[in-house]
Amino acid sequence: MDKIREIKSEIDTLQKKLYIELSNSIDDEVLDNLQSDIAGRIASIRKQNKLTQQELADILDMSRSNLANIEVGNHKPNIEFLYKICCVFDINSTKVLGF
Repeated sequence: MDKIREIKSEIDTLQKKLYIELSNSIDDEVLDNLQSDIAGRIASIRKQNKLTQQELADILDMSRSNLANIEVGNHKPNIEFLYKICCVFDINSTKVLGF
């Protein structure tokens, strides 16, 4: 049990670092300019991981229609959403943002 707690603590620490990295590296203007590129990458990452929109929406605790709107570029993803995507797929923010 101690090992599990230790691993969960390490994961939590890494997630906090990733969130800080995301917050420091992008702002609303960057998201506006990259919205369609980010949308395409999110859809591609989801498909590469063989998840349906509904499955990913359930994991992210959001509606499928909201996720669909983000994936086609109708809604701008916020920092929290990008953070969750990075955590779910265990990827660096640069993969989502395209930097």
